Amino acid sequence: MKSILLASTAVIALAGAAAAEVSFGGEATLGYNDNTTTGNDGFYWEANVAVTLSQELDNGLTASATFDFDILEDTSGGYTLGKYLVAGGYVLSLESETAGLFFGDTDQAAQTRWVSAGDMVNDNFSESDGEIVLRGDMSFAGWDASVSYIWDEAADGGDDTLDQLSIGVAGMVGNFTVALAYQAEDTDVGTASGDFNPDEIFGLSVGTSFGGADVTFAYASNNTISEDFDRYRSCLPSWSCDPRRILRIRRRRTGC
Repeated sequence: MKSILLASTAVIALAGAAAAEVSFGGEATLGYNDNTTTGNDGFYWEANVAVTLSQELDNGLTASATFDFDILEDTSGGYTLGKYLVAGGYVLSLESETAGLFFGDTDQAAQTRWVSAGDMVNDNFSESDGEIVLRGDMSFAGWDASVSYIWDEAADGGDDTLDQLSIGVAGMVGNFTVALAYQAEDTDVGTASGDFNPDEIFGLSVGTSFGGADVTFAYASNNTISEDFDRYRSCLPSWSCDPRRILRIRRRRTGC
């Protein structure tokens, strides 16, 4: 009860000082399972509270902040409800009708605009999973464009850096939807998660509808892997690329 009172007091103070719109959302889960293979043996519970603060400024821009709290189960064997409170999902934004600036736990530019054609091999753009991202969006003449960087917090008091440029563009050309995405190669991101890919990747997709079917054609290239392969091939001795030499090796292996 004490925690609820503190949270309510803080929200009322903020709403009164800045006249911001404050909204809440959330969900809760409570269940029981007697199957140890699922990882939830006995009673299990969790809850999430999402908070959104929004204020329209005098110049027509809208400033917003969103974040959430996860109330987790004590997995050590005790039944201490509400003991573990994890905050995350913080995003600070400044938006107009045609542009926006986002900072925090938000998607990168290529991830935002790219449209794949099913399960592709080379379109594994970096996906945000806890990294701090600075992204700018703009809309013009039916096209949406985004540019982003990963905000890499330096350790030991060093300077923060902006790493891995990411670009995404999507729009309409006649009856076709076009999406273009690019991310630069960057191996120096110190705060990267498991969904981070340091490779340079380019992708282009085109989609349309005809005969009641939606069709998407897409091309993606991992330029880092291609360049590594070219460097490897250039280091091979010249005889290894001779077709006659390759043929002789195959004949020896097959016993022909």
